[in-house]
Amino acid sequence: MEILFAVISLASSVLAIILFFKVWAMCNHVQQINEKISPAVSNAALLMLAGDKEKAGDAVKIEYVKKLRMAYLTDSSIQAVIDKYSPILAELEVELPEHLKSESAFNKYYGKCRSLGIESMHISRIWKN
Repeated sequence: MEILFAVISLASSVLAIILFFKVWAMCNHVQQINEKISPAVSNAALLMLAGDKEKAGDAVKIEYVKKLRMAYLTDSSIQAVIDKYSPILAELEVELPEHLKSESAFNKYYGKCRSLGIESMHISRIWKN
């Protein structure tokens, strides 16, 4: 009888450990699950739907700069971001500064900002949020 109890206890312990790791892995993908359930809509899209073209242009511009920054920091294609957002920004009649119009100008300008320490102040504020 004791052997049967030991086998059942061992089996339930193993199954509990397996369940623990399954739940842990599932928790790592909460954001992906959330995005599949309710896709994220950007502020720019909401402002465009509301008919506020000026604020939508500002929101797209901020989104564009964030994507450029992320591409710069991850060594991704900055030109791909520029190509994706250029028609949208043109449609919204958003005027861009020269350093946001080409990859080389952005790299030069952003590198200068980082060397002045502007980027480090910005990152410390982001990590606190």
